[in-house]
Amino acid sequence: MPIENEKVTQILEYLKNNFSNDLHKSLEKGKLGLSICKNVSNEAKLYYYIAKAHSKLNNFSDAFKNYIISTDLYSKNNNKQEEAAVNITIAYCLNHEGKYSDAIEYYIKALNYFEKTNKNMIISKIMVNLGAIYYMINQYSKALYYYQFALSFRKKLNDEIGLMNIYNNLGNTHFSLEDLEKAKLYHLDSLKLAKKLNIENSIARSYNNLALVYTKQNNQEKALEYLKLSHKLMKKNNNVWGIANTANNMGDIFLNYGDYESAKTLFTEGLKTALELNDKLLLKDSYFGLFNLNYSKKNYQTALDFHIKLTEIKDSILNEDSASKIAKLEAKYEFDKKEKEAEIYRLKNIDLNEKIESEVKKRQEQQEKIYKQSQLAVLGELASGIAHEINQPLQSLSFTLENIKLTLNEGVAEPEYIKNKVDLMIQDSNRMQQISNHIRIFSRDQKNDYKIGFCINESIQKAVDMIHEQFENHNIIIKLKLSTELPQVLGNMYRFEQVVLNLLSNSKDSLEEKWEEVSGSDKRININTYCEKKQVILNFSDNGTGIKKEFQEKIFLPFFTTKEAGKGTGLGLSISYTIINEMDGKIEIVDLEKEGLNLKISLPNYDGKGEFCQS
Repeated sequence: MPIENEKVTQILEYLKNNFSNDLHKSLEKGKLGLSICKNVSNEAKLYYYIAKAHSKLNNFSDAFKNYIISTDLYSKNNNKQEEAAVNITIAYCLNHEGKYSDAIEYYIKALNYFEKTNKNMIISKIMVNLGAIYYMINQYSKALYYYQFALSFRKKLNDEIGLMNIYNNLGNTHFSLEDLEKAKLYHLDSLKLAKKLNIENSIARSYNNLALVYTKQNNQEKALEYLKLSHKLMKKNNNVWGIANTANNMGDIFLNYGDYESAKTLFTEGLKTALELNDKLLLKDSYFGLFNLNYSKKNYQTALDFHIKLTEIKDSILNEDSASKIAKLEAKYEFDKKEKEAEIYRLKNIDLNEKIESEVKKRQEQQEKIYKQSQLAVLGELASGIAHEINQPLQSLSFTLENIKLTLNEGVAEPEYIKNKVDLMIQDSNRMQQISNHIRIFSRDQKNDYKIGFCINESIQKAVDMIHEQFENHNIIIKLKLSTELPQVLGNMYRFEQVVLNLLSNSKDSLEEKWEEVSGSDKRININTYCEKKQVILNFSDNGTGIKKEFQEKIFLPFFTTKEAGKGTGLGLSISYTIINEMDGKIEIVDLEKEGLNLKISLPNYDGKGEFCQS
């Protein structure tokens, strides 16, 4: 037992100090710790770290399952403080995913505990975060309510940095309510503290926010004065986001002055930085400024181009069901504190298994929506190739019918001739039916729990068949080297086909980008399969632009993309990662020193029937 305790302590120490260095290793360490741990408190900590690793690896259903187990163990161990602390972590993650209603629920759970303690700093932070959520969903009166409470706690604590930030939040909220005088007073209070504490980035932030107030009050001269001060400080402190933001704001003022050249310079500066950061909010402001500039100069075609980009960015920012979520929020949280406490008490007494099933079901439904979005995006990208695939047998069918008609008109149609032609027509018809059936099956809802033993070679071949004509038209060569002695794997073969299509689609874009800039044409994609140590392996490589070193840890994150705005959802590789993970497999970048992209997918053999792929 002492040896086991010592090992668990070492694992927890490792996770505390090295968690982010290797998430997969941290996950394995956490699971190893659970296998030998006998202490409830340490179990709770291990489940927490496992949940955190799953969350960062985008395995959200597993993350929430382990978070809930962690909080339940803390509850059973009567460690209410750690239980509440985990609830804050869950809420923070939910907030960053845009799941505001769930985030509010977990923040309130934590708040109900910490309100009974003297931990005013934590209470204040929770209230600031609740205020921020309500501000983001445009419920400004509720945002003010929580900010004001947080302000009273920070005053008691004499926390000047906290006060400075809350004054800034209150200023922004009153600005959104168009109460400009109050907004100005709060931003001046924030500026006063920022100068006292000599925090230059915060000074620059206050200058920028005061400039927005003066702009709204039509005091352009004062606004420009503050923006210049802000821009100068942002540059001094290399605050790249702030530089772009103030550049866009100054561009608006110069545009109002009719100084088009200065406005263009500033909007272009803002756009350049926004593209480097891939920040959609900055891109929106830059595109909007450049649209107004070109419209004012009567450059209508250029204005239209920027308006299209602006629309694409706005569409990508908007959550498709945000309106319904906000409506549910308003309905759900319009009751008083006693009713909240009663609801939370009820939730705490729900059986753990029911809570886990409920949370997992919600995460699975959300993942299904994202999967469907990615699936339809790929079909959209491949639509022209699929149409060509159907068009070939259709043209052949039309040509055959014309021949039969001609021979009948000339009276020379022999029965054998007619029979041969009809056989050809049946073949063409069958080909079109096969294509149609495959697309129908591929595009329908594929449930995560529908798993069978299948050969990955078949999925690879079907994916390649669907797009090979389109790739040939772009002079892209796909080389397949598929092992004929490959064990089956367990999973959904159509979801795996989605993985292959995602990889092919990404490679096509990468190859097109590279060979636009390089003379000649040597666009290659290689797909190899083989068996290695009871694992089925798929190696996928191309000679495209590859993945830059700084992006290698991010490519499997949802919505991360290196493509221009409007040219990628950022879902393809994230969805692929999730699908492979559901099959208990692994997808990773390998051979970093080689040209282009090199990916390796490893899947466990399926031992259900022990069947092998047919040659």
